[in-house]
Amino acid sequence: MYSVLRDAGSIHSTFACGAPKRRGTVVPEPCAARPRSINGARTWSRDCRGEPKGGGRSADGKVTTCVLGCIHWSGWFRDRDERDIFFRVFAHDALAQLLMPEPFMTDSFAKPINRRRPFAGFAATLIAALFTIQCSSSGSPTAATNGRSEVASVTLNTSTLAAGSTTQGTVALAAAAPAGGANVALTSSNSAVATVQNSIAIAAGSTSAAFTVTAVAAGTATITATLNGSSGQSPALTVTRGAALASLTLSAPTVVGGSTVNATATLTAAAPAGGAVVSLSSADPVTVPPSVTVPAGATTTAFTILTRVVGGTIAATITGSYGGASASAALSVTRPTTATASFGVTGPHETETCVVADNGNAIDCTFDGSTSTAPATIVAWDWTYGRATLRAQTTTDPKLTRPAFSCSMLPPPPLPADGTPLTMTVTLKIHDDAGNVSAVATDTGVRVLPQGSCGY
Repeated sequence: MYSVLRDAGSIHSTFACGAPKRRGTVVPEPCAARPRSINGARTWSRDCRGEPKGGGRSADGKVTTCVLGCIHWSGWFRDRDERDIFFRVFAHDALAQLLMPEPFMTDSFAKPINRRRPFAGFAATLIAALFTIQCSSSGSPTAATNGRSEVASVTLNTSTLAAGSTTQGTVALAAAAPAGGANVALTSSNSAVATVQNSIAIAAGSTSAAFTVTAVAAGTATITATLNGSSGQSPALTVTRGAALASLTLSAPTVVGGSTVNATATLTAAAPAGGAVVSLSSADPVTVPPSVTVPAGATTTAFTILTRVVGGTIAATITGSYGGASASAALSVTRPTTATASFGVTGPHETETCVVADNGNAIDCTFDGSTSTAPATIVAWDWTYGRATLRAQTTTDPKLTRPAFSCSMLPPPPLPADGTPLTMTVTLKIHDDAGNVSAVATDTGVRVLPQGSCGY
């Protein structure tokens, strides 16, 4: 063991040549080489790279045939506040000889340097100054000693991510960004698996900033941050296959033409942020929406299938796709076995509303019985409508537009004081050419707006 600053007052650390750094120990290292042995003493080559030139000692015990070129110390000590202070010191030529332990002194100068005071005091002062420049403690990061910020680490919020999803990452600097901030370049090791923005800006005085990683397809990738020649790499990110369409299910495999069927689209995993848009398609006599969206975090969504009246059984297929997968469901559309009347009422501005027109001789609305079904071809639609009295009308077409009307079909004025609208009842019965007759379909809530007619 040798004393580094034998007479330097309170700064007194020891080292063992070539020993690894350990708690309480300062380790001298040659700038670029391992120590060599000369007659039992350890020294370094002239340029810290080549071999020593011979060996030997003078009468006073100093190494005489190897000139020390440079030396590097790195280590740590504990200050009065119990903080660990880390440092590194580089010395070259004469300064290296000044700072070397006596057993390693050489004859670089005309005569050996006297390591006794006052040189020891000068060395202690010099070391203290170097500490001020090089040391860093366990407190807040400071600006890099070379005036440049460097990447300390790259972290990700998760190590596994489903394709189509995103996660956040963070770049941390070894010291606070200088005035003007720091622009850190970002790259992905495999952009086919995960992508990242080209760069992020770290504000002056800050030590970190967040970025977004987007998972593209199954595989692994890492994110690298580069700044001022320094770089850091994130842990590996594993991207798993994202949510895909697993199935389409129907509430019934068979439906009478003209009726509706409920359906459900199911994914293999929860939908990503923004939801999963499942594309849908079908063919006559079935109609589906072009797409449905599974909400973010959900695995299913429902939709409705429409059918038209058919003269015989027709097989239809509903197909969906999402996430590189597709699924389908079969639906059989049949002709009805019984006659069923069904209708709706639409007015000029809204549904379920008729407006009195032509001085009370007609009502402006349409009765539509095209959703009615029968085993054979429907040939007649029997309508009735009114309130105080009813009027009957038969059509050979499923729609009755602008039906005939009279004021006697309404109760006498005035309108109800409580603002309740006038309503009337509409009914429909159908007949097909095979003699099938439906039950009567009834709607009692059709609104009637007099619009100043009929004494209102």
